[in-house]
Amino acid sequence: MTEQDTTNKEYQKHIEERVYNINDYLNILKDVMEDIVYQTHMMDDEELKYDRGKFIGMTSKILDKDKQGFYDYDKHIHTLSTELEQLKRYGRILYSRDDEVDEQKKHKIRKDFFDDEDDTVERDFNDDEYSKYKN
Repeated sequence: MTEQDTTNKEYQKHIEERVYNINDYLNILKDVMEDIVYQTHMMDDEELKYDRGKFIGMTSKILDKDKQGFYDYDKHIHTLSTELEQLKRYGRILYSRDDEVDEQKKHKIRKDFFDDEDDTVERDFNDDEYSKYKN
């Protein structure tokens, strides 16, 4: 390999990083893999069979930035790892077709998920905020 080839490869790497931000993607993927290894891979089917996206949409209250400036970064990493584990185990990402997080068990998200109130959350899934979760 000549010095010119090395220079061209370094220049190409530099351009790829500037255009595609490859290192940012790799850092996210590393975090997802770490979450898979330490959490989702160990989950049994009972813990894994639910619509993670709808669950997050129904339970998110406040968007706080973490120390890196991301909104709920760890929660989103866990969502990606959960969906990847579902894809690996079941050949698809699980989505519920009704207003429940888990169609088979009809789990409801309760208001007291975050506080002491004791009613289930009633949401209008036709609102724009939740329409992305509806199939």
